[in-house]
Amino acid sequence: MKKITVLFIALATLASAQLRVGVDMSRKLSIGLSPELTAAFKAMGFDPETEIEADGMGYTIGYDLMLLSLVGVGGEINLGGGGEEAPPNIVFGYGVAKIPFGIPMARAVIRAGYSLPMEDGMEAGLAYGVGIRIKPPLFPLGAEAHYTIHNLKFEDSEMDMGGVMDYKYKYMNLTVTYSF
Repeated sequence: MKKITVLFIALATLASAQLRVGVDMSRKLSIGLSPELTAAFKAMGFDPETEIEADGMGYTIGYDLMLLSLVGVGGEINLGGGGEEAPPNIVFGYGVAKIPFGIPMARAVIRAGYSLPMEDGMEAGLAYGVGIRIKPPLFPLGAEAHYTIHNLKFEDSEMDMGGVMDYKYKYMNLTVTYSF
């Protein structure tokens, strides 16, 4: 009986998993400067650009494991693509909630967790996102549109002038999902 219970739990876990593969339609970097650093830059006659559009195409590969029908855990990797202004590759571990609302086959998707950039000199930070998922019943393929913000900073962001630079990578991505 114990083996049957373990087998049932394993099958139920696999049956509630989802694989996601998508492209980043929009990728932006917002640089937050502390008031001290902003004043120092203006005193030098330099006006830094605080909103940068990323070059190239980015890709996302993710896996969600729903522990209950509405909540679960997951992970994804955002591949930055090519180009000098391309964002770093980011590994994102998160908790996920899929909340049904008035439209059949659609769920609101909320993710919150921790981002780890795969670039030297950058610190990990909190990340969060919201989106919508549409999947017909009994059909394993679905689609998802998701907006995610990764809050990161460089390890040496404390500059000699006493200021801090925070980085927010904002991704809008379209994903094809496959449910097991």
